[in-house]
Amino acid sequence: MDTDESQRQRLVQSAFHALDHNKDGTINARDLLNVYADTFPTPEPGHVALDE
Repeated sequence: MDTDESQRQRLVQSAFHALDHNKDGTINARDLLNVYADTFPTPEPGHVALDE
């Protein structure tokens, strides 16, 4: 597994963990998706890019 894939998996896991503990609604899922998109701007083959 390459480094980018490891970072991607850690980011996704921590995002889901954060949303899981988001009882008061302070974390916006779209904000997390934007962080992911900024961190990994090139879409994987077969994945659809999210529209703004």
